[in-house]
Amino acid sequence: MRTLKMLFLTSISILSLFCVGINTHAETTHLKVHPGKIKMDERVKSGTNKHLYKYYVENDGEHDLKVSIVPSGYLESKTTELTIRKGERKYFDVNLEIPKNAVAGKKTDYLTVKSVTDENSYTVKLSAKVEYEISQTNKDTIYKSFYFIPPIIIGLFALLFLFRKTRNAKRN
Repeated sequence: MRTLKMLFLTSISILSLFCVGINTHAETTHLKVHPGKIKMDERVKSGTNKHLYKYYVENDGEHDLKVSIVPSGYLESKTTELTIRKGERKYFDVNLEIPKNAVAGKKTDYLTVKSVTDENSYTVKLSAKVEYEISQTNKDTIYKSFYFIPPIIIGLFALLFLFRKTRNAKRN
């Protein structure tokens, strides 16, 4: 029983060292992207362009970094590469460009920021998550609702006329 306990504690300590090692490797790049997550509270119609917050990438390290920006889904960015000096923060714009034929529903896209060490390899890959919902307006339902308005107005005038006639009859 004692040997099992020792094996268990040893395996946990090895796993914790492994996790610490992974975290240290990720922290040695000293690269941060802000905001890390955007959740839009409003529904976005298809065929619209919406400017998201200004993103920035910050380099807290001791060396200059070259950064590649890769948007996915309906996210668009004119900035694709940045060179960030040590201790510097660089801003870039991100737009949400939804085509007219987009399917309605909840969507999640990612903005990936990669630190480029040389032309073919990346040291760290960070991603910012953007959650939004597309609502597609259906023109048929809008037109159908207008067809019901004239009969409702006619019915209201008829009720008003009957009410007025009965009111006048009670006075006489």
